[in-house]
Amino acid sequence: TPHQPNAQEAELNDQILHKPLAFPELDGATADLLVKLLDRNPLSRLGSDSAGGVVGLKSHPFFANARIDWGSIGALAVPPPHTPAASAPESAANYEPMATVLPGEAAPSCKQELFATFDLALQTIPE
Repeated sequence: TPHQPNAQEAELNDQILHKPLAFPELDGATADLLVKLLDRNPLSRLGSDSAGGVVGLKSHPFFANARIDWGSIGALAVPPPHTPAASAPESAANYEPMATVLPGEAAPSCKQELFATFDLALQTIPE
């Protein structure tokens, strides 16, 4: 049977889509970084061209006192803090079992063309 959303889910969706983000437990620069990275409008989101691009992201106050070698990060010369164990690149061993048995499908409202320029975007959704 198709999933029928209930009132609590509708309220949660409304909050996700329309309510302002708040991170009262975080300091000002951290909260501001998260709010700007999670901006619902991709054109004004921190890191977008209209928000200063990569330079705007790197110059955010959150990174002011951090000693980050951006060149090494860009060259992929910095090892990730965690690399999950996998027997093969397509392995799903690190996912919850429930996530690997459900049929996959794109959300009806998902505009796949928005992801066309992403390096890892699928051109078609596998059956």
